[in-house]
Amino acid sequence: MQNALDSINVPPVETKEIVVLETPQKAIIEYLLDNPVDVVIMGRTGKSAVERLLLGSVSDRVIKLADTPVMVVK
Repeated sequence: MQNALDSINVPPVETKEIVVLETPQKAIIEYLLDNPVDVVIMGRTGKSAVERLLLGSVSDRVIKLADTPVMVVK
């Protein structure tokens, strides 16, 4: 990610990648509870309205549960 930021002349941004064996929303919320984070940036998969209604969305769940600001990008 830093290489992409460097190419557009943005000041350095600290990023962190982790691997966990939990449901995504549970892992993200637990991480946020244990670590100081300024913002969570998540991607969207583009599920249909019916899929989101039946299955839910990780980003929707994180937005509802997190005290940290969450940005969802398409």
